[in-house]
Amino acid sequence: MYLLENIHFTRQKINSLYNLGIKYKWYGPEAPIMFRWIFYLLRLTPLGERMERLISEKMNQFRREFLNLQHNSLIPPAYWDTTILNRFEEYVLNNQAFTLEQCIGLYDSEEKRIINPESWEHFYLNRIKL
Repeated sequence: MYLLENIHFTRQKINSLYNLGIKYKWYGPEAPIMFRWIFYLLRLTPLGERMERLISEKMNQFRREFLNLQHNSLIPPAYWDTTILNRFEEYVLNNQAFTLEQCIGLYDSEEKRIINPESWEHFYLNRIKL
């Protein structure tokens, strides 16, 4: 069950990183141009300083959360997606996989099957006995 707990932990951290990224986009360098101009004009005022501090705090919090996730999660960053983590959880709950390596192997084999589907002629020719 340690793997299941790690999957839940990783999913929770990914969701928090997503929320922090959205907040950073609202206020940070990727904010709409009018919003950035307002804070550019107000940068020397107390309100502008407070917003700059808020932006830097959010970015630092995002970095801390990301590093925390990197250090504490068993799951490699290539599989940090909620749909992939849901598939891993299904594998563990259905007793198809007991380790992270088995989960990754099952997921990769499913993805390979989806990306390279068998052609319909090949599918039927393999099942028809001549």
